[in-house]
Order: sequence, then C-alpha cells, then structure tokens
Amino acid sequence: MKFSKVTDPLVLLARQIYLALKVFYHNKKAFVGLVITTGFVILAVFAPWIAPYNPMQFNPSQAWQPPSLKHLFGTNYVGQDIFSQFVWGSRVSLEVGFLAGVVVQLLGNTLGIVAGYKGGLLDEILMRVVDIFLVLPSFPLLLLLIAFIPSRGPLVVAGIIILTSWPGHTRNMRSQALSYKEREFVQAAKASGYGTLRIAYTEIFPNLISLTMAGMMYAVTSAIGAEAGLDFLGLASASTLSWGTMMYWASSEGALLNGSWWWLVPPGLALALVGFALVMMNYAFDELFNPRLRSL
Repeated sequence: MKFSKVTDPLVLLARQIYLALKVFYHNKKAFVGLVITTGFVILAVFAPWIAPYNPMQFNPSQAWQPPSLKHLFGTNYVGQDIFSQFVWGSRVSLEVGFLAGVVVQLLGNTLGIVAGYKGGLLDEILMRVVDIFLVLPSFPLLLLLIAFIPSRGPLVVAGIIILTSWPGHTRNMRSQALSYKEREFVQAAKASGYGTLRIAYTEIFPNLISLTMAGMMYAVTSAIGAEAGLDFLGLASASTLSWGTMMYWASSEGALLNGSWWWLVPPGLALALVGFALVMMNYAFDELFNPRLRSL
C-alpha cells in the first residue's frame, strides 16, 4: 500500500505529460510552436555553456566583423560577439516575459473570478478600477510610469508591465465567472459551506483552464514585446543585456547604415519567432483540456 501511494501521483503526472505531448505532436501547428519555444528556453537556461565568448568583452580589432565560423552572428562596433550577446540576452527577455505574463494571468484569474462570483461592493469597486485602466492606452501609460522610476532593472520592468496589463485579463475572467456562478455545481458547493476562494479555484477555475492557457500565452507574448519595446526606446536599464537592448545599441550606433544587418536582425527575428511560437501553441490547448475535441 505504501508503494502504491508514493507512485500513483507520479504515474498520473507521467500520463498527463504523455497525453500533452501526444496532443501537441498530432497538432502540427502547436508542435512547431512547442519546438521553437523549447529551443529558446534551452538557449536561455544553458547560456553560460552555449555562448562562446564573454558577451561584454571589448575587442576593437574585431569590430564590425560579418558572420563567420569564429563569430556566428558577427561582431558589433567594439568587437563584442553578437551571438554571445544574443544567447545571454534571451535570458532577460524570456524571464521578464514569462514572469510578467504568468503573474498577470494569475492575478487576473483570482480577481476576476472572485469578483464575478462574489459580486456586490467588491465587484463594483474592482470594475471601476479596471475601467480606469482600460480607458488609458496601455503602452503610453507604461512609458509614463517607467520614466519616473530611477531603477529600471528587469524586475522593475516586469512589475510595471504587470501593473498595466492585469485589468483586461481580470475583466475577461469576471465575465466567465458570471456565467458559472448560478450553475448547479457551484450552488451545491456554496450550500456545502465552501469559501469563496475554494469555490473559485475548485469549481469555476477548472472550467476555464483552456481560456486561461490561451490568455497566458497572449500575456507572455505581450510582455516580451513590451519589454523589448522599452529596451529599444532606451527606457530600461542600458546595462541590462536583452534582445531589446541589442536592438537599441544597434540602432544607436548606425548598424544598418554601416551595412551591419547582423547586429539588428537576430534579436528582432527571435522576438518574432517567440511570439509566433506562443500563438501556435494555443491551437492545442482546447484539445488538451476538452476530451470531446480530441481525435486521438
């Protein structure tokens, strides 16, 4: 009996992982997205072992070198290896994007579901705050907030992105919670004495997992784009190495005017590929969390 209790959860988890991989494999669009995303995550995690050079090391004698076997993505105006910068820059871009995206979705889920289910004064106050944020253009608000903050490291940038992104997700989840609050299984849980958070996350949330995953992919994509946009405009920390700051320095130093396209294209292409991959992964979530849609 002890052996069964220890292994049963592991077996269940292994089966869920196998099912997820099977669904992604049979959905070609989602599988392509999964492969691309996994590749970039591996690049970020193993950056110290993948990058061939110190990304910040100056080597003026090697300035403006085109791509070659020695420097896969060429070098910049001070001889820094662009491939090494690209590899290390993936860490900040993906960390900020995934951190902000996941927190935005978790915050939106909690506030939206609780407000929609509970209603009353809490719902009224929260929706008025959401309305104020939604009226304001998000990216100009993002620029305004970061302009008044002296410290602009990755965590600060992620925090500001979260602050300006949660209202839309909160409203979406609230509208879904309103459609479930009068269902029989929710009313039965309420009659059994379940608390608000327990009902929100054990009765309503399981029905919204597919929508949550789709919203999370959108939130992560938006956060990666926002972080890159702030870096490219020079509003984040210039000492932080990310895909956005690579594009900022390439633009500032006239890379395209010098014909050094290899400094600007890799980070821009990577941002586009990550966004494309996350969108493609959305094709599998409905099938994964709704057994009636599976063709396996």
